[in-house]
Amino acid sequence: MKLRYISLRWQIFRHEVKCLMTQIENLAIGLIAFLGVAIPALVYLVLLGLGIILEHPDDADKAISTSFNMFAIQTLIIFLFRAAINAENYQSFINTLGLGKVHHHFVDLVLMMLCMPLLFLLAAIIFSVPIAAWSELPHGFALLSQFLCFALVALYFPTRMLGLLLFNLLLTLFPLSLLQYYLGTHLSLFLLLMNRPFPVVKSPKLPFLLRYWWQFAISQKTVLINCLLSFITIASTVGSLRGELIEYANFVYLIGLMLILLLASCTQISVNRHLNEYAHFYEAHLDSKLIRLGVFVFPLGLLFVGLMSLVLLNGFSSPFIAVFVGCPLLFWMARKYESRLMIAWIALSICFLVLMIQL
Repeated sequence: MKLRYISLRWQIFRHEVKCLMTQIENLAIGLIAFLGVAIPALVYLVLLGLGIILEHPDDADKAISTSFNMFAIQTLIIFLFRAAINAENYQSFINTLGLGKVHHHFVDLVLMMLCMPLLFLLAAIIFSVPIAAWSELPHGFALLSQFLCFALVALYFPTRMLGLLLFNLLLTLFPLSLLQYYLGTHLSLFLLLMNRPFPVVKSPKLPFLLRYWWQFAISQKTVLINCLLSFITIASTVGSLRGELIEYANFVYLIGLMLILLLASCTQISVNRHLNEYAHFYEAHLDSKLIRLGVFVFPLGLLFVGLMSLVLLNGFSSPFIAVFVGCPLLFWMARKYESRLMIAWIALSICFLVLMIQL
């Protein structure tokens, strides 16, 4: 029975991952087409970042910012595959099998580990070091612990993950050593798990349009948290890369900006599906111009949050003017021609990059 359960969970995991890949196929193809040449460089930067943490812990600012970026990226990966890892859509069936929670959590842990490439890279580097030298790598083991603990929080307590990430982002602003930073991250984890999550405040004082899309945002928790985690990860990574690639700082800023625009405009597709599902309700209110414009409230709100995270962590830069051209074009494409959104984004990004080179 236990082996059959493991086989069942593996089949569910593969099926869910395949469905996820189908959903983001166009997005993945577009990103690979646009950033394909940079993929080896990104792998190199990941290895370089792990090297900075392990070999140069005394350079606290760089090591802490790199650690936060690694943590944010790994957490985002777990969040994307969360439904596949814990078989979220099959819980009603799994609960009838009569197996204990230990079996469920053990399989969850194994599948979660399969979605943690950074953990395997870090473990491979640490365990390639002679055992006698492990005493010189306390920060490496602390980072391993951080990866595991925060991945478990992302898996079982997703609504608390955003607060945890923001608290750790605040820690990067203080003059701490690397080990002090890791101690603070684990302390924040303990404190957040000990407290009850904040309830969602429903404000009846909002106008109908805003109140309606506020409720829609609450119903889209997974999309909302994925986007917010992505925005923070992009903004933080842009800040780190601009510090390393000073000559190409504006190009890095532009790429980060375009990725935020892409993610925000992709949420318009979720809104489109919602509109199709409740088509009769909207047909009854199409005489209101405000209702027609309201379909952009949710994506524009996310875009504002994404841009603010980029500006707060990196300041304003000249490529920011691309928002005023890219935002209306991409949102219009996502609303009317969602299948061509990636083509429009790639073309627009290339145009901005060529324009920057010419200037």
